[in-house]
Amino acid sequence: MKTKIKTVAYTLLLFVIFNLTSCWQPIFYEIRKDVKPEEPTVSGVIPNITRYTADGVEYLFVSADGGIRYKPAANNIHGSWFLYPTPFALASYDFQASSFVGQQVISVFANSDTLYVLSAEYVSTGSEGITIPSNINLWGKTNSTLSLTEEWKLIDTTSTLNMFPIVKEYNTDYYTNFFNVFQTNSPMAAHRHTYICTYDSVTLKYRYFELIGTNPPVEITISRVEDAIAGDTYLDGSKARVYSAAYLNGSVRFYSSRAVVTDETFTEEAKHIYYGESTALWYTDGTTASMALNAGEYISCLEVCSDAILIGRGATFIESKDAGIVKTTREENGTPGSFLVPFATNASFQISEVYTVLTLLNATPGYPELSSSLYSSVSFYSTNGVFKNIGLWSYYPERGNWNRE
Repeated sequence: MKTKIKTVAYTLLLFVIFNLTSCWQPIFYEIRKDVKPEEPTVSGVIPNITRYTADGVEYLFVSADGGIRYKPAANNIHGSWFLYPTPFALASYDFQASSFVGQQVISVFANSDTLYVLSAEYVSTGSEGITIPSNINLWGKTNSTLSLTEEWKLIDTTSTLNMFPIVKEYNTDYYTNFFNVFQTNSPMAAHRHTYICTYDSVTLKYRYFELIGTNPPVEITISRVEDAIAGDTYLDGSKARVYSAAYLNGSVRFYSSRAVVTDETFTEEAKHIYYGESTALWYTDGTTASMALNAGEYISCLEVCSDAILIGRGATFIESKDAGIVKTTREENGTPGSFLVPFATNASFQISEVYTVLTLLNATPGYPELSSSLYSSVSFYSTNGVFKNIGLWSYYPERGNWNRE
């Protein structure tokens, strides 16, 4: 009897040890991939990372703490983002006057020869001190040498209609913007275009304008909006809101998705466009669109390496349960994998599922993932994340891990 009891006890002990070990292994594996954090130097809610070429040098621009930050794309040194002068004083609150002064940098955009900054002015109203946006401004400078002293020009965006309408929702008292600015952000400077989508409250239709230099925006017609959910019934641009654009086969294609990227490099034309529709990853060669996989959560942004497609997740307007960064493989012919695969780096540990990924960018398009210089910005809802982590992240091959910028 004692022998049987000992045998059962031994068997149970082995079972417990085996199962506990099995549970711990993935945790220890992730912990082993963690690294000493870098001191954050570029923080804030960063909606996009913009490519801009000046005097033959490729630069990266972001809107962040301090206004506008930039650096050469080839620079892989932590803490090397410089401040770029803004055409206005940055927003602050004047307590003596009980009002806001200056402007906030919302985002930075670029086309083939002009750098653009979108900014906002604010006012406080009522005894509660409610702050609301009072004006949206668009600034531009055509600068082949990236001069820090050349003046910005305030672009006329009101000659045709108010291109930046902000409307108060009377049932919630929230303010909603009925406009968005988007760009192709192509590696090849000649393929870079920037557009404004705005809503005309008179015709009740969307209207589109392209930015050309520092001149008033030029209205364009978008007759076709790519939307995989709509199938072969492509949408009319005046009835569907466009959030993204991509350059392929000699022309710009417009998408209702916020997550769109191509496999273009600095020397090779794009062969595919990859885009997200809700939780699904789609790809097209310009003729036929196919669904690759379900990412399990809303796809917020994408980026391409020669052997992988990085997928940023997280709804941009509500809290997501499983956000963060994931990835799939990419074949030589451009076909993405049909399921998610694990990272060899600490990407999923640093940019975990509690963080909404706002943007991704490969500063070295055409290289394998582990040989690429990669960037991402994150934010979070509620109290799940760490405030210090809101901002820019990077992966450098020399460092071999993802860390704070």
